[in-house]
Amino acid sequence: GDKASWKKLRIITKKLQAAQGNPQALQKMANESRFMRGLKIQNEIFINSILSGPETHAVNILSTAFNTLARPLENTLGSISLQGFDSIQAMRGGKELYYLMTSITDSLKAAKQAFQIEDNIVNPGAMIQEADRFQIRMEGDGNLANTVNFLGTSIRLPSRFLLAEDEFFKQLNFRAYVKASAWEDGMRKGLQGADLQKHIQEQFDGTIEIVNKNSMANIKDKSILDLYEKAQKYAAETTFTADLPEGSLGGAIQGVARHPFGRIFLPFVRTPVNIFKAQVRRTPGLNFALKEYREALKSVDPSVAAKARGEMYLGGSLWSIGAITAFSINDPFSEMAITGGGPSDPILLNQKRATGWQPYSFRF
Repeated sequence: GDKASWKKLRIITKKLQAAQGNPQALQKMANESRFMRGLKIQNEIFINSILSGPETHAVNILSTAFNTLARPLENTLGSISLQGFDSIQAMRGGKELYYLMTSITDSLKAAKQAFQIEDNIVNPGAMIQEADRFQIRMEGDGNLANTVNFLGTSIRLPSRFLLAEDEFFKQLNFRAYVKASAWEDGMRKGLQGADLQKHIQEQFDGTIEIVNKNSMANIKDKSILDLYEKAQKYAAETTFTADLPEGSLGGAIQGVARHPFGRIFLPFVRTPVNIFKAQVRRTPGLNFALKEYREALKSVDPSVAAKARGEMYLGGSLWSIGAITAFSINDPFSEMAITGGGPSDPILLNQKRATGWQPYSFRF
C-alpha cells in the first residue's frame, strides 16, 4: 500500500510490541492521559534534538563502518586455534569482505526505503527499543492533521537519518553474512563451481524473501530459518543494536529507560551498552568476564568460535600498539607517539602549545 498506510501499520505493530501481549497494557495505552502523552511528545523532541548534531551521525557511521570491516578480519585471524589452522575459516573472512562490497547498492536502496517508512527492514520495529516514536501525529486528512503530521515527520528527521544509516549497515552485514555462511557450508559439503554458486543463491534467496515479506510463512527449509536468525543477530551485533539480555544489568537499565520518565535521564541505553561490551570482548583477560564471550569461544559453530578468537587477537594487538605508542612519548627519537593531555598547569600547557605541540594527538 501507500507509505501513509504502511506507517499506520507500523505504529500499531509498535504498540503491540510494547504491550508484549498484555491486554491491560494495551488498554492503558488506549486510555493514556494527556500528561503522559505530552511527556512522550517532549521525549520525542528531546531525543531528536540530541541526534540532530552532524557529529553524532559521523561517529555512528565511522564506528559502525570500522566494526563492519573488523569482523571479517577477526574471522580470518580466528582461523588459528589450538586445534590448528582452518583454511575455510581463513578464506571466509575474505569472502565476507567481498560480499560486503557487492551488497552496497542494494543496501543503499534498503536504507532509502527505511528512511521513507521510518522503520528498520532487517529488524522491523527495532527502534521501539530506543524511543517512543510517532508521538507527534494526528489521525485524519484535514489541513490540521496534515500540518501536525508534517511537523512530526520533520522533527523526526535526525532519528530517521540515524535509522537509515543503521539500516544500510544492517543490510550490508546481513547479506554478507548469509552469502559467506552459505559459501562456508557449501565448501564443507564439498560443493564446487556451479553447484556451490547455486547453493549460495538458494540460501540467499530464501533468507532475503523473509526480509522482504517480513514473514516466515512460506519458508519450510529449517536451514534457511536458522541462517536468517543468525544473520539478523550478526547484523544487530555489528551495528550495536542487539537486544540486551533479560535479567542482565543492561536489560534492567533498559527497562527503566522504557518508561517516559526514565527516558528523560536515560534517552539511550542499548547502543552504549553494546559498544561497551564490544570493547570488553576485544580486551584480553577482561573478555572472559562476559558469559556470552565464553559461550562464543566454546560454540560448535566454527564461524562463531573463530570470530570470538579473532576479537581477542585483534583487540590484543590494538591494545598493545596503543600502549607502546603512548609510552613512546618519553622517547624523543620515537617515529610515532601519542601526546596525551599535557601539563595540568594552564601556563605550562600554553607554553607547550606555543612550540607547536597539541594535546591528544599523534606525533610523527
